[in-house]
Amino acid sequence: MSLLGSALGVGCTVGPFLGSQAAERLGEDAPVVIAVAMFALLGAVVFGALPETMPKPARAYGGGGGAAAAEGSPLWRDREVVAALAVLGLPELGLICHTSVAVNTFAVHHLQLSKAWLAGLSSAVSAMQAAVAGGLCTFLAGRGCSDVAMMQLGIASFAATSASIWAWQSPQAIALSAPAAALGNGFLRSIPAAFLSKRVPRDRQGQAMGLMDMCSAALRVAAPVLAGSLMDRFGGGSVFLGQAVLFTLSGVCLSFLAPGRGGGAAGRHEKRS
Repeated sequence: MSLLGSALGVGCTVGPFLGSQAAERLGEDAPVVIAVAMFALLGAVVFGALPETMPKPARAYGGGGGAAAAEGSPLWRDREVVAALAVLGLPELGLICHTSVAVNTFAVHHLQLSKAWLAGLSSAVSAMQAAVAGGLCTFLAGRGCSDVAMMQLGIASFAATSASIWAWQSPQAIALSAPAAALGNGFLRSIPAAFLSKRVPRDRQGQAMGLMDMCSAALRVAAPVLAGSLMDRFGGGSVFLGQAVLFTLSGVCLSFLAPGRGGGAAGRHEKRS
């Protein structure tokens, strides 16, 4: 998951640069055409080259089925899985608010910074995020650091980032808090998926990731509306105070979720076995 997050960071660094260059040299429609061509090519590669991850019925593997699996009920009926998704949704909500609305809107409309300045900052944060996910996250995971501890480190980094921008509300505050934002991004874009994966049966991994993506998609609709409403009603900097409170709350809630495979449907199956 950490290496996947690192790859995401590299894509977020290279993609905007290539898209801007293509738009400047080939026309504004060029990035769209290139994106369509890339997805068409990748679709064929995924269909023809990637191996199936579940080639046999789940029961052929022996074990890996939790209470939800044994009863034939979907994971969204498992209270522990739903509780984990709800807690993981809190930092995700703050992360989406920060990256999709708060920083961009505040920098351009309230601090009157140029879009070029903002693009440079975004590329720098993405590059640092890739380094954190591929380096620090994998190092800590290899040393046995728990998923909860790593997520709390990311949450604390984003809480500090949000509080700093709210307190000083200046270009310097945004720039100086960028490394902490990159650290938070690196952890919170990769570790939650690993955390949830360990709490569900082996044959329900796809269903768990699907539920997580569905929740993330819903938050991507809700977060911009909530962030924009805060900024309109209480001023541009208010959204960062709200984020700091949200991240702090999520860190507290996360401490109540037991790390590792001891919880959730997977843990209950191990106890039965």
